[in-house]
Amino acid sequence: MERDNKYAVDIIKDHFPKGLIIFILIVSSAILYAGYQFYQAEVEQTRSQKETTLASIASLKVNQITDWYLDELFDANVITQNSILREAAIRYTQNATAADSSSIVMMMKQIKEEHDYADIFMTTMDGHILVGTSSVISSIDSIELLGIERASQKGGSVSTDLFRTDYGEERRIFITFISAIYDDNRLPIVAMVYRFDSDQYLYPLIESWPVPSHTS
Repeated sequence: MERDNKYAVDIIKDHFPKGLIIFILIVSSAILYAGYQFYQAEVEQTRSQKETTLASIASLKVNQITDWYLDELFDANVITQNSILREAAIRYTQNATAADSSSIVMMMKQIKEEHDYADIFMTTMDGHILVGTSSVISSIDSIELLGIERASQKGGSVSTDLFRTDYGEERRIFITFISAIYDDNRLPIVAMVYRFDSDQYLYPLIESWPVPSHTS
């Protein structure tokens, strides 16, 4: 076998023109180079496609979060201006009774369920909790207190930034929407504090990943 290989090599050396051998080497090199360039082009195209996909996903997430934020800001204002809630709040501040407190808590629990709030509080304008849906919270966070001050000055609804605070024996991250209830003289009498647990909605929204459809 070794002699046969040597014989074949001798034939190539003796009978193949050097120019043809050089040509074959050039063609082989060209094919290898073209293959490499094609591979690089495929890599670049794939990378470009991935970057475009990631940019699209990022844009989608930004739009989803923006839409959610604006909706919740609007909802906080609409809910707070509800005439039934407003009248109950005015009665409560003028002459608090157990019946008024129970009525407000029932409304709060219904609103909490409908809007997926973690908790709702009605507070004085200096942040003291009057009534609320939580049995483990006795005071609001200092960041929420600043939000109450801004809501009082601005009118309408405002929001806090994300903040970490104690919740029973845990520490959780919330974002809160706040709006004031005004009396007939347009003076703020109480603040409505609507808390969202970021783990329940905001973070899952960010972490959810669009999956391409196999039928598209």
